[in-house]
Amino acid sequence: MTEAKMRLALFDAAGDPGRATRALLALAADAQTQALRAAILGAAADTAARAGHFEEALGLLERAARQGPEGAAQADGRRAEILGRWVAALGAADDAAGIAAVYAAYATDIHASAAPEDALAIARALGRLGLHPSAVRLLGLVAERGTSRPEVEVARAEETLAAGDAAAARRLASRLLAGQLPAEMLPRARAVASRAALATADLAAAAELASGTMDAHLDAEVGRALLTEGNPAAACALVSPAVFDAGAPASVLLVAGAAAAAEGALDAAAEAYGRALRAGAGAERVEAAAGLARLALARGDRAAARSALANAADLKDVLIRRVASAADRSLAVP
Repeated sequence: MTEAKMRLALFDAAGDPGRATRALLALAADAQTQALRAAILGAAADTAARAGHFEEALGLLERAARQGPEGAAQADGRRAEILGRWVAALGAADDAAGIAAVYAAYATDIHASAAPEDALAIARALGRLGLHPSAVRLLGLVAERGTSRPEVEVARAEETLAAGDAAAARRLASRLLAGQLPAEMLPRARAVASRAALATADLAAAAELASGTMDAHLDAEVGRALLTEGNPAAACALVSPAVFDAGAPASVLLVAGAAAAAEGALDAAAEAYGRALRAGAGAERVEAAAGLARLALARGDRAAARSALANAADLKDVLIRRVASAADRSLAVP
């Protein structure tokens, strides 16, 4: 009779999981054996989770686990799934802090049994909060269990780099690139390897890897480093594909302008700086205007130099106006 009532309560769960949970708990109180009580508590945990009462659901699993071996099996079989549902619900609400709180409270269970997709969602939330070392540890434990997937390994490399361990990130990314990584993940792995190479001053490798990422911002990062090293030709070659995009960001256009100017291609530099001035904001506009002013001074056109700086100074931000004024003075424009 009790089992029949349990099945009826589960049937009702589709319409009202909260009511089903209450009915199942009443049945659990009257169960004649530990095995039956454990099964009912496991079912009640499931219906509580369906109602969005995840903490209650996990508490019910703890009660089930105290009902002997059958109860422990019930709890072990359902815990990871319920934690996964909780993480998914918080993710749908864009609640990274909530996911981090769940992880902090149930870290042992998550480390032991979280599905790769749930671990990935948790790691992403931790990364958004700047908790990169914790994200790396979680993804590493998933890898140790032998249940990792390519997307988890790519995220692990990204989080390792964000945590400040460029050497380890480069090793992880290089291993992924040497394997059978799905094509859609190759740009992300190359980006990690490129930024890791950049962090360790291996500019040749950084430039080679960046060229396959279709990431204009990464091109700009590596391009600036090449300019600093005194290699404008390499910087120009790296950013040129991105510059052809009508929507190129100011960061890559600024590198293109500086590289062209260093190569003596003043018209190309002026075009790149002009586009950066239109596309950028704040300090990027100031840098673009300063570049245009330097080009004008190189041509002996002081009026054009002052006009370029005036474009950057026409901003609401007081600090940016001060920066532009300082640039004006540093260029010795009367």
